[in-house]
Amino acid sequence: RKESDRLAKESQRQLQSFIDAIPGIFFRSGGLPNFPLLYVSEGCEALTGYPRSELLAESEQLFNRITHPEDLPHVLQNLEWASQNPGDYTLEYRIISRQGREKWVWEKGHGVFNEQGDFIGIEGFINDISSLKELAIALRLSEENYRAIFENCRHGIFQTTFDGTYLNANPALAKIYGYDSPTELIMSLTDINHQLYVDPQRRQELN
Repeated sequence: RKESDRLAKESQRQLQSFIDAIPGIFFRSGGLPNFPLLYVSEGCEALTGYPRSELLAESEQLFNRITHPEDLPHVLQNLEWASQNPGDYTLEYRIISRQGREKWVWEKGHGVFNEQGDFIGIEGFINDISSLKELAIALRLSEENYRAIFENCRHGIFQTTFDGTYLNANPALAKIYGYDSPTELIMSLTDINHQLYVDPQRRQELN
């Protein structure tokens, strides 16, 4: 039995070491009304700036301080949903670290219920997705800039298939060909080779 206990403790130690080495936060909270933290992994300090001991001691106060005020209602709504439903929830929201840095996080969790079906807490995982959010924002801005150039350029810009069908066209191209809009141009010109070129073979030189 002593050997069995030793192996169980060693297994638990290894599992704890593995969890603490993973970036992000594994957590377990108590139930309503304030979902106090009962357990949080060591990754909490890298993400939030608060050590585990402080988060566990002051979780109810720090929860409102860490969660971005604009996102707090959305987070609470998901936690309340988890208190009434056995399924998983996922959400993205912003936190404010101890150093005042705003970060985006992704959270996945589920409610924990006892044998009688009573809600007793939440278990889940929180990970930093700030770099992905920043990349998505940069991509969106780049697409918006490209679209602005495409729409406002005085020269015709277009995209076609090899067989002579327009996929995209800007307003300038529609105006050059005498159409009121790019949509009208695309709907009307279904065979560029024969509808635009006097000699259809000339377009083949571009392929």
